[in-house]
Parts: sequence; C-alpha cells; structure tokens
Amino acid sequence: MRKADWSHWSQMRTARLWECVALSLGIDPRSTSLDFLRKRPGGYGSELPFPRQRADFQSRLDIVLSHYGHDPLLEPELRYPSEPHSELRLDKFAAWVKSFGWTMPHELAELAGSAEPVPAEATQTELRPRERDTLLRLIIGMAVAGYRYDPAAQRSKVPSEIAADLEKIGIPVSDDTVRKWLKQAAEAVLPAKSQTS
Repeated sequence: MRKADWSHWSQMRTARLWECVALSLGIDPRSTSLDFLRKRPGGYGSELPFPRQRADFQSRLDIVLSHYGHDPLLEPELRYPSEPHSELRLDKFAAWVKSFGWTMPHELAELAGSAEPVPAEATQTELRPRERDTLLRLIIGMAVAGYRYDPAAQRSKVPSEIAADLEKIGIPVSDDTVRKWLKQAAEAVLPAKSQTS
C-alpha cells in the first residue's frame, strides 16, 4: 500500500465509498483493493502486511456504512448494490469526516471546504411510506388497545387523555394534534366499515 497521491485525488470529483475511507487514512486506493483491506487481523489473511491499517480501515468502513444514505453528506452520487462500491463526492465525504472529528490527511481536509453547505431541512429525513405506515399502525393500535379509542365515535375524550398523559411525562402535544394523527391513522390502517359503524 502506498500513501495517497493527492495530485491525483484532489482533482477527482467522486470516489467509491471504500476509496474515500482509504483516503481518510492516507492510503492510495489505487495501490490496494477492497478485498485486501477487509481481511481482518487474526483471521484468514492475518499474515498479510499492514494489520493496523487494515483494522483501522475496517473500523472506519463499518462506521461510514452505518451512516451511508442517512446523512446528507453521505448521499451517493451513484448507488451500487454493493454499498462500498457506490460513489460519493469527495468534498462531501471530507466534510462528513471533519464533522465526525476523525483525523485525516490535510489534503482531504482541504477538500471539505469546497462542499456546499447542507440546508437544515435536508438533515431531517422524510419517512418512507413503509415507515409512515408502521407508525400509523402503532398510533391507532395503542389508541384502540390502550385507551379504548373508537374511531367511529362522533366525539371522543381519548385525544385529550393521550395529550394529558404525554404532558405528564414532559412531552407536550396538543389535543388537536393527537386528534389529527388518530384520524390519519384510522383512515390509513382500519377498514372503512370500522370507522363508520
């Protein structure tokens, strides 16, 4: 493995995710391979050179993959089924490494300055349809089973009861907000006849 050739990498707009991780450790991805770097010390291939660098690489790769796609700075430019091969913008990756507090070569740190700032609203992830459906199921399920909520009733004290219970534990939510979500949950989850009977 050679040290990163920054005359090359500083000119690159994107790199594969695993290449970005290698660069964050000062390793030139063109002098190695993902397979070589992933061989864990102590296991098969432990007789290979550079055990410390490979352990550091694997640790960082695991952490980056856990944030991949969930952090705006780690959104892929080009997504592949094998996530380590997806392409990231180098400047955004460098900004993420900087925000994470990892040490990195100063050449990579310089690239972080060219990343466009991420708007605050972009850091809030929108729920996927399946996640939203699951949350609505939880809401209506707890309201019906725990509070005996009847979605077909014209008037109900349940939204006020839920709001009061939430207030007791330091989570203030208005009755109207609870009512709105119970209505949405009932419409999305329960069969139409149970809402009108």
